[in-house]
Amino acid sequence: MRLDRSRPHHDTRNVRYGNVIEEQMPERAAERDWPQPARAWYVVAVLTLAYIVAVIDRQILSLLVEPVQRDLGINDTAFGLLHGAAFGLFYTLVGLPIAWLADRSSRRNLIAGGLLLWSLMTAACGLARSYAGLFLARMGVGVGEAALSPAVLSMLADLFPRERLSAAVSLYTSGAYWGTGIALIAGGAVVELVTRQPMAVLPLIGEVFSWQLTFFVVAVPGLLLLPFVWWIGEPRRRAGPATAAIADGTGIREFLRVHGRTLVALYAGFSLLVMVMVTVFAWAPALFMRRFGWSAGEIGLAFGLVVLCAGTAGINLGGLLTDRLVRRGISDAPLRVGAISALAVSVLVVAMTQAPSAGLALAAAVLLLFAIAFPSGAGMAAVQLVVPNQLRARMTALFVLVSNLTAMLLGPPLVGVCTDYVFRDPAALDLALALVCGIAAALCAATLAWGAGHYRRSSQCLASGLGVGAVAMEGVT
Repeated sequence: MRLDRSRPHHDTRNVRYGNVIEEQMPERAAERDWPQPARAWYVVAVLTLAYIVAVIDRQILSLLVEPVQRDLGINDTAFGLLHGAAFGLFYTLVGLPIAWLADRSSRRNLIAGGLLLWSLMTAACGLARSYAGLFLARMGVGVGEAALSPAVLSMLADLFPRERLSAAVSLYTSGAYWGTGIALIAGGAVVELVTRQPMAVLPLIGEVFSWQLTFFVVAVPGLLLLPFVWWIGEPRRRAGPATAAIADGTGIREFLRVHGRTLVALYAGFSLLVMVMVTVFAWAPALFMRRFGWSAGEIGLAFGLVVLCAGTAGINLGGLLTDRLVRRGISDAPLRVGAISALAVSVLVVAMTQAPSAGLALAAAVLLLFAIAFPSGAGMAAVQLVVPNQLRARMTALFVLVSNLTAMLLGPPLVGVCTDYVFRDPAALDLALALVCGIAAALCAATLAWGAGHYRRSSQCLASGLGVGAVAMEGVT
């Protein structure tokens, strides 16, 4: 009889303990619902490799300034448009319809298709016979790469809980620095090797400029990565607590109306920081070549190592710090980190461009790249943390559109305009770079500081389940 009495008592305790887990400790139950960490981080690793390949394909052009200008007969303004507008225009415009598909269809398929397209169009840059042909090929690269980040960031938000998302996004976005570093280091060596003769002859193709061989080389890794992207699969979509209004048809317009100031601060602030990053990446090699007489191989190795070490360290440490602050209840941590970093960037970009020696300029570049990278992952994660699941890809694509229109259409071209028409001297590249990037970084800091309070309110809306319809949140901090 003792056994009979003890057994129900034991069963009751188990049932009650189970209730405690499910009702009083929902966060632990939710943790069990996420994919295994090893699986999730494997997906991040593959997608980060895809991003590295993408950045190499878009960034390799920065080492080809002098031969491209010489053989195509273009000035700094035209090259700035080739590096920025040609790629950025279609990269941004195509991003929104692709993101609409990413919110409704397989994100894995979109990423794989984009990878194939941009790899082929990178190779097409090696076939261009004129400035117009190269411009069109660069547009094609932008179309392919437009499929990547909106789909990836939406996918990552379904693989990681919010308190771990910044670290995952930071690892992915560190691909920008890995890709740029590899493009500079390996690309510099390739450029010096293939440009020893003005022309090269290829089977079935005929004569091409020797620098065009570089595009054939960098197109190969993307094709090799394609099977690994295909094998990552499609994670289950997670409907967050604030998605009911979206599902009922309130839609993206209502979300923009309610959280408009938050999104303006996020998009405008971090877009200005992206503009600084793109502009530095586009013109820093030419700065060292013109001011200090370095060759493409020398600046590729030196600046590539700076980007690899300082950039990847900055973005990953920034992501870890942001996650830690979010866990401590500082919901506007991404904007705080971004504003402080932008203030440092505004000072360091002047220090790099006005340094009296190459060694001091390179030392300043280390600090500059660390400061630029530090909030980069946090900025991307910030969008995911205040946007419902059904809108993530589209709102990310809108972020990409705004940031790239700002960066690609204003950053590199404005520097070219300054050297050609304001200072009227290519040797004034240092002044042009300091002027454009210094002003952009200061505006970034001011915008993010202004938006911190709005971001806190929007974050509270999503966390409390009020979602799109939560308008009266003025007292939430």
